[in-house]
Amino acid sequence: MNNVPLILTASAVLLGSGGLLAWHYFSWQRTKQRDLAPEETQFLWRQCRRRSQCSGMLGILALILIAYCFLNEPLVRIVLLMAMVLLLAWVVLLAFADMMVARYHYGQLEHRCLLEQTKLEIEARRLCGNGRAKAEPTEPEPPEPD
Repeated sequence: MNNVPLILTASAVLLGSGGLLAWHYFSWQRTKQRDLAPEETQFLWRQCRRRSQCSGMLGILALILIAYCFLNEPLVRIVLLMAMVLLLAWVVLLAFADMMVARYHYGQLEHRCLLEQTKLEIEARRLCGNGRAKAEPTEPEPPEPD
């Protein structure tokens, strides 16, 4: 009976994992309906795949934890503990990789936007004469007749 909190926690993680998997699935379905550039679609597919793998592995981790609670064989428990540690390390590495890839991808987008903004500013200055008025009036305009 002392395993009840552990089983409840593992069950919550399992439910959360299922919820995240559903969320990733429906998110990808909405993404497929949008008109995006092929590179953006590929990036979002890979991101969805990485995140789905992480969510699925969290569910597997929860199942292993539940099995751990019901098994009493010491060798099996040690193997399960090692499997949980390795799986958790893999989830952390995959999540870190996802974070770094997203950071790089959006950094590249930001760089392209800043480059385009700079080009447009240069073109605007060229067209407007470096931001100065082209010709300043030398005489005031005469008043209009009544």
